[in-house]
Amino acid sequence: PLEEYAYEVGLYLYDKRIWKKDPAWANSKWTTSTLKSVSETEDLYIFWKPGQYEVNRERLSPREWKEWGYRQIWEIASVRKNDDHEAKFPLGLATRVIRLYTDEGDTVLDPFMGSGTTAVSAVLNKRNYLGFEKEEKYVALARKNVSQALEQLRLAL
Repeated sequence: PLEEYAYEVGLYLYDKRIWKKDPAWANSKWTTSTLKSVSETEDLYIFWKPGQYEVNRERLSPREWKEWGYRQIWEIASVRKNDDHEAKFPLGLATRVIRLYTDEGDTVLDPFMGSGTTAVSAVLNKRNYLGFEKEEKYVALARKNVSQALEQLRLAL
């Protein structure tokens, strides 16, 4: 269904990665006392528009390429504390996607910005970002988190 919709609007599935989370991450509000299982994976779909795309393996070190660059399943620990947003994902997940598919100076789009994890990763990896969020409290949270990342980057220089 997702692939069919994307195809209808002119996008093509380029890649699919799977984030394998910690087993039944204990900090989640979504754990259940029923027999229904708790999802321990998330699918990441990467689409492209027709045109030329250059594979640039130099975005990653040889070690990173072997450890996760070409691997479909990424084992990354879940966020340990969802205290300010109920659907946080780890910075490492956003960082892998950004580093694998973009170059420094590119713009990363996050249509559901939430706590700003993708924007923080974009800033720390020298990418621009464009984020959208409809909830005012999360807009403020994302701004705070991005400001902290910018300060961290400034101090590192």
